[in-house]
Amino acid sequence: MVDHELRKIVDKQEKLLALRHARERVIQLERELSGKPAQREELPHLHEFLRQDLPRQALEDLTR
Repeated sequence: MVDHELRKIVDKQEKLLALRHARERVIQLERELSGKPAQREELPHLHEFLRQDLPRQALEDLTR
């Protein structure tokens, strides 16, 4: 794969991630405006191979 093709794929993935975060933020703000209780934040998504190396405390620290 050529470098510029790989860069396009990475850029697209980053844009999708930013859109996903923006959508989650909009949903959170809509909940706050409607007076619904805030939902507890979930742990950030980590690939399985990353989770195996992180102790439980480190995972909890990521959410703070």
